[in-house]
Amino acid sequence: MSYENKTGYPSTTEVLRAHLNTDYFTEESAARGDAVHGGASAHLQGLFVPPLKPEWQGWLDSAKRWIDQMVDRVILVETRLISVKYGYCGKPDLIAILRGNDFNTLCDFKTGAAVERWWSLQNASYRHLAKEDKSILAKNGISVRLKSDGSGGLVSDCLPYQPCLNVFLSELNSFKFFKAA
Repeated sequence: MSYENKTGYPSTTEVLRAHLNTDYFTEESAARGDAVHGGASAHLQGLFVPPLKPEWQGWLDSAKRWIDQMVDRVILVETRLISVKYGYCGKPDLIAILRGNDFNTLCDFKTGAAVERWWSLQNASYRHLAKEDKSILAKNGISVRLKSDGSGGLVSDCLPYQPCLNVFLSELNSFKFFKAA
């Protein structure tokens, strides 16, 4: 599942790239992330998920365990969304109704160990995209840190939506300003 953006709009990740600590981003970690996200997406859609490389399988098992325990109903999986209003796009991992809830939650899977502040900006941007492009209101946003040992994911709640969306939109405006130069 390689990255592809043919929309003509910058993606959320491109906009936030300046704030990402890329010290740990390697070809290996990118390939692992793609494989794990692809497997989680297939699992969420009820499709066959072939085993991954043994050294990556734990992260996929962690995703599957968390999904099976927490997801009551899938609303949207790995769908490219566009904001014509603001001129950007993104591809959230999952919007679902979680067990015990009666509202949509935007869930973003992470294979890194550390919690990153920019995750809340990413999540808010995806929540806006879902609302604008598909009229899907995600009342809550979380990051699910998958674990290499296959145990369930660790959930981090995102910071409040509107302030994070405002910061993201500021970043988007800055990105567009400097990109046009």
